[in-house]
Amino acid sequence: MKLSVITIGLSNFLEFTYTVNSCSHKAIKEILLIVGSNSTYLKLLDYYATDEKVKIFYLKPSGIYSAMNYGIEKLEFEYSIFMNAGDRFVDDLILPETNINSVILFGYRDRGIDHYANKKNFLVLGMPTSHQSIIYPTSILRNFKYDERFVFAADFNQLKELQNNGVKFYFCNNIISEHSKRGSGNHSWTVFKEYRKIISSRNVFINLMLFLK
Repeated sequence: MKLSVITIGLSNFLEFTYTVNSCSHKAIKEILLIVGSNSTYLKLLDYYATDEKVKIFYLKPSGIYSAMNYGIEKLEFEYSIFMNAGDRFVDDLILPETNINSVILFGYRDRGIDHYANKKNFLVLGMPTSHQSIIYPTSILRNFKYDERFVFAADFNQLKELQNNGVKFYFCNNIISEHSKRGSGNHSWTVFKEYRKIISSRNVFINLMLFLK
């Protein structure tokens, strides 16, 4: 497996370096930093000037999913994962040694608690794991980009699209990443509305019985 890591952030230099420092696994071949601050971009360019694996891009802030789609266009290797600046890979990271022609769902660690990818009621009411714990075949990402009309739930919408198009999912019972923080806690009503829109558009029963306005 040859893995690209796309890391999205605004201006916190140390958060970017924290994530990059965790990318020591031999499968990781490139680390793309998508930076929303020009001054931080220039600082990172200087800091990683001799590291050929780290590739740095400045992108004027226009939403997380816009930055993720931008990163997809820059990918060079066959598998990809997204990390927020400040997230990290676990120290005892275990990745598949052989190629798997599926979207690979791992577990994650959030504030010291391990969460494993949820097989029960898969994609019925929400994400089976965090986006920082999903490895995609890059070819699939290029064909199914994020819908930028969503502020918080484009990753869920994308997985539903993959499911509807017959893309296979592979559950891996390993923890792959640790989160620095959870970004949507103060926007729970917006998150709920976006999830409701995605779910109800594909499931008439849920639309009528559970998510009526």
